[in-house]
Amino acid sequence: MVLIILIKCLSGYAEISFMIINRVASMVFDSFANTDIVVAILNHNGSYVSNKLDVFERIFAERILLDELCRRVDDGQEPLIAHIDGYLVAASGLSAGFNGVGYAVMLLPAGSFGNIPESLDFIEIILEQFSLIAGLIEQNQQLKDYSGAVKTDVELPAFANVN
Repeated sequence: MVLIILIKCLSGYAEISFMIINRVASMVFDSFANTDIVVAILNHNGSYVSNKLDVFERIFAERILLDELCRRVDDGQEPLIAHIDGYLVAASGLSAGFNGVGYAVMLLPAGSFGNIPESLDFIEIILEQFSLIAGLIEQNQQLKDYSGAVKTDVELPAFANVN
């Protein structure tokens, strides 16, 4: 019985995670539309969305590279910076509140940043913004769920005319 409840909770969380990832993607991908920067949002099951899917899949054609990237982020190496096939790869965990929902990955053409060490703070700030957006989406969903559960059929007293 407890296992069934746990599976239902995890299934519900997976649906919320999927919803958060898709909403983050829809909010941030437009910001990178006119750039060569590739952005991908991944869940813990390995599914992902990307603004430039063809490039992302070419770079990570060997799935083991992406799995290793995620494993290293899970081990606390974030933001993770690596060089793969002519791209600077930056990755971090994607969290919504206290819940880890997946990963944010950016692929920057290697020549686009002159001095990589000086750019790392900027890259980290961008990756953190993805988690902030995910947290706001989760809070918005919780408020929506809460407001739907609250009964509004109780009539509230009118305020007296106060000067």
